[in-house]
Amino acid sequence: MKRAHSLKTSEEIIFVDSTSSCDAENHAITFMLTPCAAGAVPVGIFITKGQTEECYKQGFNLIMDIMKESACNGKETPTTFITDDSEAEINAMKKIWPSSSNFLCIFHVGQAVWRWLWDSKNGIPNENRRQLMSYFQSILYAESPACAKEAYLNAIGYTGSCIPTYPLWNAYLIQIWNRKELWCLAFRDESVKGHNTNNFSEVAIRIFKDEVLSRVREYNVITF
Repeated sequence: MKRAHSLKTSEEIIFVDSTSSCDAENHAITFMLTPCAAGAVPVGIFITKGQTEECYKQGFNLIMDIMKESACNGKETPTTFITDDSEAEINAMKKIWPSSSNFLCIFHVGQAVWRWLWDSKNGIPNENRRQLMSYFQSILYAESPACAKEAYLNAIGYTGSCIPTYPLWNAYLIQIWNRKELWCLAFRDESVKGHNTNNFSEVAIRIFKDEVLSRVREYNVITF
């Protein structure tokens, strides 16, 4: 991992993701990776007793204490983080690296919207879910901030469709639009280096679960 911090990419972009319920005491493991020619390599991995902001701060501080001035190719602060939508994780990173930018993994953002549409308590009929998801995707993949705003207004006004108005959907869309800089591609620049997901972290966690945790009885009891 120390060699990974000598990579140029470690000062540019880092992917962060966590997995919980790793044992009977619900410890969490957080992976920090940076892209390379082989995919991505870890620049830090730490275990915490939970997924609170304080737990994340302790983990991030531990990584920095170990790496000291050699962290992030000597810069000590990466330009960009890509994470899932964990408020505790993001807040902790802002306090440790206040000058870094944070963007959300668009895969997880889209997944969250799709789950919201399928949640029965939100009252969206099955036949209209795809249309509403299409509205959201037009915002997500807009080519410019102006196009994103136009797509958002079209989504709020149900432009081009004959489906009923859903107040809960409108309220939800307004809520996520207020955080558009975190997930809408129109508000990203070259600092993300073409990376809009943290799927490298997802792969690392999947391998860790399959190759390591699957051999641990405490984990197996929870999983199976």
